[in-house]
Amino acid sequence: MFYVLRFSVEKERYPSRIRFLLKRKVPRKRTHQFHIGDWLSGTSLLTKVEKAIYLELLIRYYSEERPIMQVECKRIANGYAPDELDALNYVLSTFFTLNNGCYHHKRCDKEIAHATEKSD
Repeated sequence: MFYVLRFSVEKERYPSRIRFLLKRKVPRKRTHQFHIGDWLSGTSLLTKVEKAIYLELLIRYYSEERPIMQVECKRIANGYAPDELDALNYVLSTFFTLNNGCYHHKRCDKEIAHATEKSD
């Protein structure tokens, strides 16, 4: 469930710049389902660091609705310690497939395609 806030803007109360910002339409992002049972069964053997990295990659994948580029993974991993880099490489090799410089996730692609089809 989600709530929608509605309010009216009085002209004399707000300067024109603020009225513009309040009236501006922000593009709505699609929502995607997170299946907790699938998450628990699919990540039961991962360490906490591997789970955190996997979740971070999934959130990025869903929020941008596109595969993660290999260059982005190097950028994401820039501040990681050596053991975290090993975890990142393990997660990428286990759950993602590298194709034309991008890491694809089969489930994410399926969910994004379904959400796109549903919204159009």
